[in-house]
Amino acid sequence: MSNHRHCNPPRYVRTESFDLQYTLYPMLVKHQRRLLYHAALKADGGILHLSELWHERPSAALMAQRCAQFGQLSRRPYLAGQITDESTSDCVWALYCVYCRSIALDPTALLMRTYPGWETAEKWTESDWSSVLESAQWHGTTLPSVWSTDTVLGLLMSLCGQSRRHLAESLTQEIVLRAGVTSKGALS
Repeated sequence: MSNHRHCNPPRYVRTESFDLQYTLYPMLVKHQRRLLYHAALKADGGILHLSELWHERPSAALMAQRCAQFGQLSRRPYLAGQITDESTSDCVWALYCVYCRSIALDPTALLMRTYPGWETAEKWTESDWSSVLESAQWHGTTLPSVWSTDTVLGLLMSLCGQSRRHLAESLTQEIVLRAGVTSKGALS
């Protein structure tokens, strides 16, 4: 996920022939302007995802075609604890956000405590969380209304899979601290 999600949220294109999510990133490569795109195409059993560098802005139809031809399959719906890859970032962030809110924990505050100076309130506004949740919905992420111990452990595994082990540890500490106060959402 981009650190500047509020400036560059994912875009969605739904047609009769494809359902595509993509984000474009302008880049300078060897003094030449390029566009990096990350795209995901809905497919049977999941999504096909692909990242490529282009000289010019690719059309949605071209990105969909390239995903269908060269994309890597990632199973959907995404469930807590499922293997992670480049395409599951928003799925994992959405699970994290929903779980934190279910135990009355501010997801942004925990991020800022875990990664001081790196993660900020400006990077994780309510609008950013809404964009993450919208993306996770597009991906078909299963967001539990009731969190079992197995689902919470799956979330922690998913965070580790997205290279957020320190966040998983901070969340675990919060769960343990709260376990004495309330059993709602806490591991037993």
